[in-house]
Amino acid sequence: ATEFSVMDCVLSDLRQSCVKSDLTSQHELIVKFEKWCRIYIDADNAQSINHYLCEVLPIFYSHSLLGCSLCRVDNRMTWTSLLASFLDSKVLVQKHYFHNANFLSSKDLCMVEFTLLGETVYLVDILLQMNTVTLVPEFADSVAKRIFSLDSLTFKHHENSIRILMLYKWLDHNFSQIVKPTYEQLGKYLNADNVFEWMRQRIKTNIGLAYWKTCTTADKVQALLNGFDLPTLAVLLNPSSISDKGELSNVSDFHLLFQILV
Repeated sequence: ATEFSVMDCVLSDLRQSCVKSDLTSQHELIVKFEKWCRIYIDADNAQSINHYLCEVLPIFYSHSLLGCSLCRVDNRMTWTSLLASFLDSKVLVQKHYFHNANFLSSKDLCMVEFTLLGETVYLVDILLQMNTVTLVPEFADSVAKRIFSLDSLTFKHHENSIRILMLYKWLDHNFSQIVKPTYEQLGKYLNADNVFEWMRQRIKTNIGLAYWKTCTTADKVQALLNGFDLPTLAVLLNPSSISDKGELSNVSDFHLLFQILV
């Protein structure tokens, strides 16, 4: 009860900061709210968290429409975490209160994608941060189909190439039955040479250049998938967590994506 009282105050402060257009306060309060959702999301709290998120997520949507700095790329991890918590809360409510086997539908995918305002590739971040994803294999399948249907131009951004590699590895680990592109087909989504060079500039790799030059496109994609684990790929989405020597630091900050190994 105490935790919910605190969140009531946070939500009230958030409303006030929106009225005053105080972006700094809004950001701090939203981060606090995201951490709270992540810690307390369970069957008992699902309804309350769902209610809170129905109040908070429209703030993200309205700021996105205005191109506000609150929704800039380096804040997207927070927002995708909130969207993941929203879906988790909905699944838990459906399971524990209504005993509904249809936990998530295509409408939920459309809602999330609509909220992302064209940044569909962030569905990967949301899917990989969900705690209840094992209960919704159909949702995972829908996200995979949506991501693999995106135009190859989406993956010209190196971070998005990392996302599609993460999704591919994550599906292999959790839902191997879901149909995925072949390595050759995946190579058409991303420029393996550019991605590899970009990664080499940021982290240590055991993939030798001599070997790399002898590889086919399919071999290169396979090398990228096998040569890096999921936490390492996740950290590449946040350059500030990589030291000058290419070593990972502040890894504990990536709790949101590390759960994918469970």
